[in-house]
Amino acid sequence: MLISPRSVWSAIAIGALVVGAAGCADAEKKADVPEIGPISVITDPSQVVHPVDAYQLSEAEKAALGKVAAKAFADCIRSYGVDYSPAAEPPRQAGPWDVHPNSFGDYGIFDPSETWHEGFRLRHYPPEVTSPPPPKERDDVDRLASGTTDGFTRLTEFAGKPVPEGGCDKVRSDASSALGVDISPTLETVTPVEDPRLVAAESAWSKCMKQKGFDYPNPAEASRQEKWSDGPSEPVGEEERATARADTQCKLATNLVGIFNAVAIAYEKRWIEANAPLLAEVRARRDDLLRRAAAL
Repeated sequence: MLISPRSVWSAIAIGALVVGAAGCADAEKKADVPEIGPISVITDPSQVVHPVDAYQLSEAEKAALGKVAAKAFADCIRSYGVDYSPAAEPPRQAGPWDVHPNSFGDYGIFDPSETWHEGFRLRHYPPEVTSPPPPKERDDVDRLASGTTDGFTRLTEFAGKPVPEGGCDKVRSDASSALGVDISPTLETVTPVEDPRLVAAESAWSKCMKQKGFDYPNPAEASRQEKWSDGPSEPVGEEERATARADTQCKLATNLVGIFNAVAIAYEKRWIEANAPLLAEVRARRDDLLRRAAAL
């Protein structure tokens, strides 16, 4: 069969366009990948740094805002002439959930001390705390709290005053809305898992795991196996313990967490710059509520 020169040149032109388009796409993808700074060697979760943490509430700030919300609720109940004294909260018991928040991340579980976990789960489970049933004289409080007469029917008025929809629980909820704007769903998508540096880090980790006799593509797959124990009544098997130990050893050997953190910092900084107005609003609302909390 004869092929005309025009067909040949058309094919070459189309091929060049395809290659050129692919090259442009690759160039755009590379241009969209932010440069990272120095990669720290991370051996403890406390070394992990997130620029966005400056816009998140600390545990102490959450407790302070909880006081603001509790006062708003109490003031709402008392405004209807109901004698209300909130019950004292039981003292908080420390437990295995009191671990550094960076013990968990896109890199899976990471805490070489292994003091809080066994295999891929908590070593101990928090004790159950049961609250005493409310006394009957709290019926008015319950109705005002829910804004209903029986849990279903809307309570529109009490003691001659209108009751807001949602009751005093809604008043408490509004008072505890510290950020005003929920930024957590956006933050979850800041660092793309397909970033080539994350892919390379996971590949190095996977190679290390294979050398130890475990075949997993990434830390998430290693920790989310259905065969691992689930719940306090199930003992942790030796395979899970061995896999978790190898996971930690390979994270340290490849500095996977250090690489993940360096990449995350680059993306988070870029996200912060692109969302400066939103974050300024978030910080202003948070600071206002913290000032109110400090005044209590």
